[in-house]
Amino acid sequence: GDKWAIGKEQIDLYETSRKMVDPNGTGLVDGAAAFPLFVKSGLEKSELALIWQLSDTHQRGSLNRAQFHVAMHLIMLRCKQNLPLPQVLPPPLAAHIINFEKFQ
Repeated sequence: GDKWAIGKEQIDLYETSRKMVDPNGTGLVDGAAAFPLFVKSGLEKSELALIWQLSDTHQRGSLNRAQFHVAMHLIMLRCKQNLPLPQVLPPPLAAHIINFEKFQ
């Protein structure tokens, strides 16, 4: 399969993390809420900034559910598989966000 695609088990895992940083269930996670979680990855701040930029597709300073999944997935792939970060959002990740937003 495509290394960038997010599997069902991964979504469940990312949702668990998301609920911790969105305790009121607003569906949006801003940078201040996400930062402590993302920093735990041990990635450089510059890499985390790129991940945020790639994930926050509307540049609104907060991530919806699908965008949060994308950010977590990029962090995981960078940490666990040492994949270089893409400069543009890979199609499976862009599609994950678009498909989610279609049904909002």
